Amino acid sequence: MAILHSFAVTGPWVSMPTGSGKSIVLGAIAAKLAGDGKRVLALAHRGELINQNAGALTRLDPLADMGVCHAGSGRDDLESRIVIASTATLKLAALCA
Repeated sequence: MAILHSFAVTGPWVSMPTGSGKSIVLGAIAAKLAGDGKRVLALAHRGELINQNAGALTRLDPLADMGVCHAGSGRDDLESRIVIASTATLKLAALCA
């Protein structure tokens, strides 16, 4: 995937219509990067999307070292290799640090 080698992206990496598999694409990219020893932070702005992304990754790689950081779920798993997080929760955590 050429996209994995482009880290100077200033806009969206993936643009796909509703229901076309963005969470699966995100999960595949995250699993590949984590498998290469990298850490991954995937951000979403709603709890529903955080759960959807986490579920897709779990289906793709049930053994993935994945954590969720979302105040609405009471989870704060920032030490995992792949973290799926709420933008608002991370912003609040940064302000309180």
